Amino acid sequence: MPIRVVFYRDESDKSVWVAHCLEFDLMGHVPTRKKSLKMLTEAIGIQLKNTMKSGNLKNLFTPAPAEFQMMYARGRDIVDGELKTAIHCNDFEIDEMEARIRRG
Repeated sequence: MPIRVVFYRDESDKSVWVAHCLEFDLMGHVPTRKKSLKMLTEAIGIQLKNTMKSGNLKNLFTPAPAEFQMMYARGRDIVDGELKTAIHCNDFEIDEMEARIRRG
């Protein structure tokens, strides 16, 4: 299962980049895209760990709102980082990331 990430500037603080995972509606937000992706990766790891602990996969898959899905669809592809290791569990595997940056 690939995950999709859209990068955009925080509306309330333009010096902050947001890395937003569309499949899990999780975000990392710091001054650089690279660090926001690192923060997002950590958030996904925490979410996965807690989901596996609870045994409730419904907690994991909460898609981002439509406005962010559209932002991704209208964005342009970028290579800003990659998953260092695949994430595996009994029911699914996350092995790649597709990233786009908001246009405009």
